[in-house]
Amino acid sequence: MSKLKINDRKLLQLIDKKNMSQSAAARELGVSRQAVNKRLREIRGKTTKIIATKKLEATIEHKFDAIQQLIDINKKTLDFLDEAEKKPEFALKCIGEIRAQLKLASEIYGQMYSVQVVNEFMAIITDILKEVDENAFKEFKRRFNNEWSIRSVLRIN
Repeated sequence: MSKLKINDRKLLQLIDKKNMSQSAAARELGVSRQAVNKRLREIRGKTTKIIATKKLEATIEHKFDAIQQLIDINKKTLDFLDEAEKKPEFALKCIGEIRAQLKLASEIYGQMYSVQVVNEFMAIITDILKEVDENAFKEFKRRFNNEWSIRSVLRIN
């Protein structure tokens, strides 16, 4: 059985720009509502991961203040909720955005914690190498600091 391919750009236009329901978008694209729902979840999930990764890079490179971001997200969430109380039709749109922002913040903090744990682990390894063999430590440090894939996140001093 051949699988129909949903055009992501067209799907997002129908849902986000034309405010179509998933059922209406499915009819327009000639696929089931379930297929539209599944594809939207996939698209939104990838987008969230990309944004989380970019924010993590910004955090590492620019010493981003995670607490300030949490404060900003909280303020925006409260603003959305205040607006939703005034306009009930606005509430549904707010709920999705609030969920996405909270999930994004959670992913950023999770990745930041992972980087912190790796840094702590590396500190233990380097201390052990220094104690056991100073030359082995120097070679390890040289190779590690020259490794491009981790150089931007971790550094051994």
